[in-house]
Amino acid sequence: MMKHIVLIFCISLLSTASLWAANAPYSGYCGRKIHQNSDSTNLRWTLQNGVLTISGSGPMRGYESAAQTPWYAYRNAIQHLHIADSVSTVGSKAFAKCSLLSSVYIGNAVASIDTAAFEGCNNLRTVEWNAANCDNFLIYDYAPFFSVASSIRDFQFGDSVRFVPAYLCMGMQKVDSLYLPAAVDSISPYAFRMMGGLQSIIVSENNPKYDSRDTCNALMHTSSNTLLLGCATTVIPAQTRTIAEQAFRNVRELTELVIPDGVRTIGREAFYGCKELATLTLPKGLRRIEEYTFTDCRSLENVLWSDSLEYIGRRGFGYCDSLMIMILPNTLQQLDEMAITNCPKLEQIYCLADTVPQIEYNSIRFGGEVWVPCPSLPDYQTDANWQIQTLNPIYDFLFTTESVNPVFGSAQILQHPGCEEKAHILATPAEGFEFDRWAEKGSGETFSVLAEDSFYVARDLSLVAMFKQQSTDLIYFENASDDAFSVYTSGSDIIISADSDLLIRVIDAAGGCVASAAIRGEGTTVVSVSGSGVYLVNTTRGTKKVVVE
Repeated sequence: MMKHIVLIFCISLLSTASLWAANAPYSGYCGRKIHQNSDSTNLRWTLQNGVLTISGSGPMRGYESAAQTPWYAYRNAIQHLHIADSVSTVGSKAFAKCSLLSSVYIGNAVASIDTAAFEGCNNLRTVEWNAANCDNFLIYDYAPFFSVASSIRDFQFGDSVRFVPAYLCMGMQKVDSLYLPAAVDSISPYAFRMMGGLQSIIVSENNPKYDSRDTCNALMHTSSNTLLLGCATTVIPAQTRTIAEQAFRNVRELTELVIPDGVRTIGREAFYGCKELATLTLPKGLRRIEEYTFTDCRSLENVLWSDSLEYIGRRGFGYCDSLMIMILPNTLQQLDEMAITNCPKLEQIYCLADTVPQIEYNSIRFGGEVWVPCPSLPDYQTDANWQIQTLNPIYDFLFTTESVNPVFGSAQILQHPGCEEKAHILATPAEGFEFDRWAEKGSGETFSVLAEDSFYVARDLSLVAMFKQQSTDLIYFENASDDAFSVYTSGSDIIISADSDLLIRVIDAAGGCVASAAIRGEGTTVVSVSGSGVYLVNTTRGTKKVVVE
């Protein structure tokens, strides 16, 4: 019994000690020696009530490991960090492994933050950044919050901030809003790289160098009309001339985007990893798609292409899993290595360029078909890098069909005309209607009296399928002459022959049209009827009576 009492007493003492340790003030020095005779008393640290405060003036000491920091023994009691405005540097690994640290205040005099200063601070949620001119980050591995960026949800700039260093906010995918104060006059490239969760971007109206005009939810460089950073809700301003590198990289919820025609340049990786982007409209004046611009756009299905595009860079369209058709404009001049690659659903590429574009051996990596202008097909076939593709001709004229009214019937092209191929068309009347003729759109002149027809095309041609309601009225009631056409029967078949075009309807004794047919040029057609009796063979050259036994 005494052992249990002693154990309970010891546990009680430990609990009380832990609670006291978390709330008790601890302090010491953490400054950096500037010269041999100096000491570390220029900076003082104090830990109380979960808040670690670094005060004093000048640089902080750096550490080779987290265990060397003077507050290491109390690291699990540190919840908030306040670096005073007079502190000039933050030492390497200074706050590493402070796993319960949730908020950080960076003072405005901080000019340098060394490697891995916040490594292992996986519960860091809030950062208030007041460093006015901090510029020591050369590559993103040294960016202060890179290792814990995915945990940060709130990043705020203080009003004194003038310079935003490279990679400062890299990978902060859970930050949903960004506000840029008026004093900021310089932003390094990639400062906001891969902040894909942003829903709101606002720049102070008093900032003379940057703006977010017309509530566009984008960071704009005012004088050059360059969009530096976009998000899921961005509406690209009409005045935009350039979209910067990585401006929309990894924006998760971007599904549709119209790029205004004024945009002339889109930087590399601008839309890299926009996995939900399904529809894209490219500007008319765009000449280049740089490397990796649309890589990993897994949902991209529809691209409305620029009619001035000249170049697609390395993996410009890579890993676009949903893309099925590409239509490359006549202006295309060059495809770089693997420009179009790893697009598993891509079946057809239409390259409209009359002059064969320059491509590398593996510029196009897919198993589908490439369609090129018919007159240029021989040039494509003799190009060493194009000839490995399955090449098909695009005829160099417009050929279309349509119905005069979809209610009356449908019109379709069964086969598009190629260099040495016929067009094949079919008109299908709806119930209660019958085919009349094919008319040329615009002039209304009759092109064909056959519902299904094949012919060569050598010019722009648009045809309209004409239909009319079924009727028992005869086209001509008079008896046809013997040489107009000939008719005889064989069982339930009526055989009609003519030496030129003939439109035919077979009418039964009740006056109903039981069949229709046509002869184009000299030929014979067979019409089958379901029963015996007297039938009228009604044609465009008269009518003949025939008896089916």
